[in-house]
Amino acid sequence: MGCTGVGKSALVTKFIRRSHACVSFFLAHCHYAARVEGAYRIAFHARDEVLLEHDPTIEDMYRKDLVVKGSPVGLDIVDTAGQETYHSLRRGWLQNGKGFVFVLSLADRQSLDGLSAFQEQIRSIHPEEAPPSVIAANMADLQRWDVSEEDLQRLQAGWPNCVQVLQTSAVTGQNVQEAFEQLCSAMQELQEREHRRQRRVQREAALQLSSSQQSTNNCARCRLAQCFASCTVQ
Repeated sequence: MGCTGVGKSALVTKFIRRSHACVSFFLAHCHYAARVEGAYRIAFHARDEVLLEHDPTIEDMYRKDLVVKGSPVGLDIVDTAGQETYHSLRRGWLQNGKGFVFVLSLADRQSLDGLSAFQEQIRSIHPEEAPPSVIAANMADLQRWDVSEEDLQRLQAGWPNCVQVLQTSAVTGQNVQEAFEQLCSAMQELQEREHRRQRRVQREAALQLSSSQQSTNNCARCRLAQCFASCTVQ
């Protein structure tokens, strides 16, 4: 997610079309909702992807399989519009997403300021624990930056559950793969913690049920499981 024109779709296109080998497995319970703006038409020359023109879309779906920390993972990626016209759809994306890539342009200061609206909304929707996010400071291949590294550090410090801020480039491929892999790893860790919490709750509920059932069969005076009619406890 992010302001319009920061290269969100270009990052997804670069990630999807990379020539790295992918595994054929799909982990159905690990979903990733990447919020990006539109599709870029691509020309291929000497194995490099060159962005020709921007063709904004409302929502496209992608899937990619990869291996993260030795485990096969399937990513479901939703490519969505970033224009203000589709502001009403943003809340649904933030509610349903299991993880996010928020994108700004290092060459556009306004794209950094524009992320504050996303930051406030994600805090409102997820007040206790927000899904993990990776912030991609895009267009790092450009020589002139309007956003400093100090700005990025402050952004990461104030962002809810920010995994990392990475300087990315859809032109050179810098940190594109890393952004998605780090996000996916954080999602896996969150999912594992939730599974452990659920198992702990189930065990505690089972122990309480067992204790309750046992106490109903005990003597009302001495609480022994086996007490004959003549209880010695007065």
